[in-house]
Amino acid sequence: SDTMSRSQMTGSIQTKTTLKYTFDGTGDTLGYRCARIKVNSTEMSMTGTMQAMGMDMFIEGDGDVTGLMYVELATGMQVVARTTTAMSTRMSMTGQGQAIVPITTETITTLRRLQ
Repeated sequence: SDTMSRSQMTGSIQTKTTLKYTFDGTGDTLGYRCARIKVNSTEMSMTGTMQAMGMDMFIEGDGDVTGLMYVELATGMQVVARTTTAMSTRMSMTGQGQAIVPITTETITTLRRLQ
């Protein structure tokens, strides 16, 4: 489980993520004998506030992380990992321009060990 806090404009956003790692067999990847490990979030949430252009903004949302990583059996070093993070967030604005803005994002990350 991890909680991350970031300063944004004149506020902060906290993201809490809990990941589950599951062994899914072995195989050869990029010339290495590896353990294949599935990655899934059991919890992912975001909350926070910020202020911009005289408006207070409240942010809340949740999401999922899924992925697969390969770890070299001989060294325990990660060889390659690919994760997809999908977030559904709502931003509520107060002040003159009151509104609720839905925000959907998907981020795909690939990490590959250098030789």
